[in-house]
Amino acid sequence: MISLYPKKKGYIYISAAFLLLAILHALDVLVGGMRVPIMDYWKWIAIYGEQVLDGTVTLADWFRSDAGQHIQPLCMMINFGVLKLFRFDVLPLVVGGMILRVLMAGGLMVLFVRRFPKEKISVVFGICAASVGLSVLNLCQWEILLEPFSLASACRVTLFYLSFLLTERFVGKLEERSTAKNLLYGACLGAYCCFLTLFVSAAYFVGHLVAIGLAILWGLWCKRRALVRFLAPAFLWFVLSLAGAVVYYILFRARAEAAVPTGVLQQIFSILQGIVCFWGSMAVHQTVSDFLGLGIVTAVGLLLLAFTVWVTFYYIRLHKDGKNLFPLICVLYAFLTGAVIAVGRVGSYGVATMTSSRYVVESAIGLVGLIFMAYDVLTQTDFSLQVKRLFCGVMVFSLVWLSASTVMELCTMPSRRAYSECLREKMLIIDALDDDALGEFQANSPDDVRYCVEFFKENGLSIFKDR
Repeated sequence: MISLYPKKKGYIYISAAFLLLAILHALDVLVGGMRVPIMDYWKWIAIYGEQVLDGTVTLADWFRSDAGQHIQPLCMMINFGVLKLFRFDVLPLVVGGMILRVLMAGGLMVLFVRRFPKEKISVVFGICAASVGLSVLNLCQWEILLEPFSLASACRVTLFYLSFLLTERFVGKLEERSTAKNLLYGACLGAYCCFLTLFVSAAYFVGHLVAIGLAILWGLWCKRRALVRFLAPAFLWFVLSLAGAVVYYILFRARAEAAVPTGVLQQIFSILQGIVCFWGSMAVHQTVSDFLGLGIVTAVGLLLLAFTVWVTFYYIRLHKDGKNLFPLICVLYAFLTGAVIAVGRVGSYGVATMTSSRYVVESAIGLVGLIFMAYDVLTQTDFSLQVKRLFCGVMVFSLVWLSASTVMELCTMPSRRAYSECLREKMLIIDALDDDALGEFQANSPDDVRYCVEFFKENGLSIFKDR
């Protein structure tokens, strides 16, 4: 590792990189962020608007916000709490998500620095630390960043990261705690995962729980000489987490019928390509894949996925003590979630749906874990110089793609701002518009848009709050 800097100077460089990323992220959000409701918010406001305004909404009501599987009662409560506080102005939801995401990026960068303490800071270390922040603030996830879904999504991802860290501590410290403390820890972690499943995770609970479960199994295998002592706490986590999943299934089972595949082999191939595109879309902006086709995102996805599998293999070999599970859980979560989304979506919407920016929120979690593992493996494994150069080359290649996507997104800020202003103007003249003209609001029904705009006018809300 060449180009070493004193620790203090190196930390200054890393802090400067974080500050630059935060400024670019904030610039994109503040310029291109939505100023009016969009998509599901029209339906949600039509359902809850009056109840929230007069304070009659109940906890049970939040469990009935959607006929499908994506129900997040806590996130819905946060959304409408903010909306009520700011008189149904959605911009605070966008800005709130931005602030939380910047804090999350800073926290994970600090975690990276503390996990690999150095007397002197190398260039590679600094690049990896900055890359962790870039992964969290990845502008390829522009759809979630710029729309009112931002705050709820940031809350969910933050709570997921916390559960991964708690799982790492649960397994890594098993031998240092008494049986009673392990049982208590297992119960608390299980109750927390159950809470996330029922109130926060939505359909993402599948990847979340399975990733944590696999990490716990790996940790117990590493500690198999004293397996009997650790089975009870792990089983307690399993029972409580499973209880949450069962209740979720009972309450929120999906009502949409799955598409019938035209051919088994073709369907399997499409799902596999969808998984690859899921990984590639974290570095290739959706605009590029829409313009150039799936070839480029598939190629980048194959490279990243192969690199991830290789790094994970060496990382597991390196850490046979069952500790440092956080990055492994991140990667497992991203892989499992990508597979679940591909199975559920590719048959109905095609492979291209896996390049959607909204799914980068999930794949970016895997990228964070990959960077942690890659640096660990690179510095603690006795690779040849050629392999290390290839290792760094893949990382640099991925970051170049990611940086190019960031620049591309920053260039589209004015058009996104213009789109938001166009919707605002349509709200002012909504009585003169037909249903087709309301399609740009992307609502489930144009009637929801008309109802909500009238609701805003009558109560002085949203864009009418200053009138």
